[in-house]
Amino acid sequence: MAISITQRPSTILDTYPVYDPVIYVVKETSVGTYKFSYTCTIEHYNGSTYVAAATLRIPKNSEDVGVFDLAEILQAYFTHTLPAESAAIMAPAESAQRFKFTFGSEQAATATGAPIANASTVIDTDQLFYSGQALKDTSGYAENSNNSFALDNSATDRMLTSSGWPQYNPRYDVRADEKGSIDFVYDQTTDAATKVRITYYGASGLLSATDITLATYATGSAQENAVMRFYCYPQDLDDHGAGAVRPSDAGNSGWTRYTLQFRKAVNESVTHTFYLTDQCAPQELRFQWLNQFGGWEQMYTTGNWRVRNTYTDKRYETVRGNWFTTSGTTNFAYSAQDRGTNRMVTSLQRTFNVATGVRIKEDNGAIESLLRSRSVFVTNPESDSPTLLPCVIDAKSLNVIEQFHPEIREYTFDMMLSNQPQPMTL
Repeated sequence: MAISITQRPSTILDTYPVYDPVIYVVKETSVGTYKFSYTCTIEHYNGSTYVAAATLRIPKNSEDVGVFDLAEILQAYFTHTLPAESAAIMAPAESAQRFKFTFGSEQAATATGAPIANASTVIDTDQLFYSGQALKDTSGYAENSNNSFALDNSATDRMLTSSGWPQYNPRYDVRADEKGSIDFVYDQTTDAATKVRITYYGASGLLSATDITLATYATGSAQENAVMRFYCYPQDLDDHGAGAVRPSDAGNSGWTRYTLQFRKAVNESVTHTFYLTDQCAPQELRFQWLNQFGGWEQMYTTGNWRVRNTYTDKRYETVRGNWFTTSGTTNFAYSAQDRGTNRMVTSLQRTFNVATGVRIKEDNGAIESLLRSRSVFVTNPESDSPTLLPCVIDAKSLNVIEQFHPEIREYTFDMMLSNQPQPMTL
């Protein structure tokens, strides 16, 4: 007997999105008659060794193969932390996890006997997964179909960003002193991108074009480099870049926009464009969130926000007067300040209704991504501090305010900080 893997999640990618189906198909050459099933033992790499996570058993299908979807088990091993500042222009995002899968089968010798494991097994080891999805919501599933973020020699590949998703090129409005990063899958296959080209433009056209070699920043293990973080906002490029990579370089004087494209030889990814803006609003908020693709994004909302407080309370009545202290020398009485009706607030919820300000069509995907994110941070609306605080988007629908042009619109949604005000205790 011999067992083999006939289908994996991907044969062209070194790391795979764990929120897509993680399908393995295995086949045993000789399938027994009694109580036959396929097994899969999942082990997770904890940084030094593999640790058993789960063992699955499934029946064979009508073609005598076993079809496993391992996604839900693997997803439990992913955590998400807010991106920190970096001392380099690129750094590992450390968001990948490594697993080992051992596939086997078991069967009983008789109809009444207990199933026992067969001797043959097949192992898929050092498989990397990152915390995202890659399939379009309307697409089907097939092996190697979800490579939108592979950066592997295709003009449709992109960084892990929802800007412009799915049909437009990513576009961002940035300030000269703004810091920020975008994650990307560092796919180490033979077709992987080797460089990223940064090109500056001014009012008169091209100013400079410079290639950044990716391998320079891919340090450590493949697990660490599976997802990389590119600090590609203007202030980070100035702080960590060199020469024409820096917006403040003499050759880039008067720049109005710059573009990023990942390259393999003459082939390029989609164009990611950053437009210089001086827009500033008195009620602006900075949001940073984990998108559905496993990358962190950021955006300023420049519209007004309004606050709404919702209270949950209890009320009870008390008897006015000095019933228990009245004596032969102290008359019964009560004053105008004695309280007959009492109220105790048991919980307080402060909700902010946020208007995004005017957005272009490339922002539609990002706004929707923000509202579906499982990890969102925002600056405090009632403070000037730049510190990001955890928040919850409290929206069941997205309100769209149409403008004069169909490509320009404004959104409003409700948001509340995760740490709510505490009610007064008695």
